[in-house]
Amino acid sequence: MELELPQYRPSAVVTGLVLLATLSAAWLVRIYRYRAGYHYLHGSLKSPPFSMWFGSIPAVASLYKNSPMDTHPMCTMTLLSRKHNLGGIYYLDTWPFCDMCQLCVTDPEVAAQAVQKHDLPKYHLYPQIVGHITGRTSMLLTHGPEWKKVRSLFNPGFSAGHLNTLIPMIVDDVLIYHSALSSLAEKGEVVQIEDPLTRLMIDIMAHIVLDHDLNSQTSENELVNAFRRAVD
Repeated sequence: MELELPQYRPSAVVTGLVLLATLSAAWLVRIYRYRAGYHYLHGSLKSPPFSMWFGSIPAVASLYKNSPMDTHPMCTMTLLSRKHNLGGIYYLDTWPFCDMCQLCVTDPEVAAQAVQKHDLPKYHLYPQIVGHITGRTSMLLTHGPEWKKVRSLFNPGFSAGHLNTLIPMIVDDVLIYHSALSSLAEKGEVVQIEDPLTRLMIDIMAHIVLDHDLNSQTSENELVNAFRRAVD
């Protein structure tokens, strides 16, 4: 007489739990390996309070308790340096929100070494961020001999003699900006100055590059609006 034993078939719940446990273990191993590598990488350089599981994310998040959520990242990095006395150069680890470790520089002399004295490669994601606006051969994206060639095209326009001829127009634009800020100050409200400041820079650059007055500070301009939509 043969006995038939019942076959064990794992339920969907058990299968799901096993899969979840496997993925969780793999994720934890990946986090540990990444954080351990980062901890070794920054060596003697300072960094914000570091968590093996969350990196520098809690330190960055704490800044937004007293700051607007749309605070510019450059401002955030400076505030982080001051709060934790990190000096002019420090490491920042916000993985997985950022796919690489960041070396933050808030010291002008160190920044000059990175962007002027040494020919270092540009950030590899710049072409995706601004390439559709500036073109792939702009100064923002090129380096080495190609960058020098592109930069030389701008030398006449930014020579001291030529810029001196533009001072009256620049002063006129700044006075319009000053008037706009004065009007905002009289209201006594907290407002964003990004828009009026952007319009000031657009008007100044229009004078320098296009030799044309766009009047974007005092009126709407189709070219300016189209450019800002492309940037946004």
